[in-house]
Amino acid sequence: MTGSFRSKSYAFEELIVELGVVLMCSEARILFQTKDNSAKYLKSCNKIVVNELKNCNRFFLKVSTQSQEDVNYI
Repeated sequence: MTGSFRSKSYAFEELIVELGVVLMCSEARILFQTKDNSAKYLKSCNKIVVNELKNCNRFFLKVSTQSQEDVNYI
């Protein structure tokens, strides 16, 4: 992890991890048991993520690409 809590880089990495968790749980068919936990965890980075989505139209594409690469590696 890089950056301090609630920084742009921290939020970016947390979003990658949480999206990866959702993808992996989906593969394991346990998505509905984990979605509430992921949503609560991401709420702490919500303002940063929303700002990044407004400022960079490729932000979520970058996050989802990295998440999928990580899941494929695992």
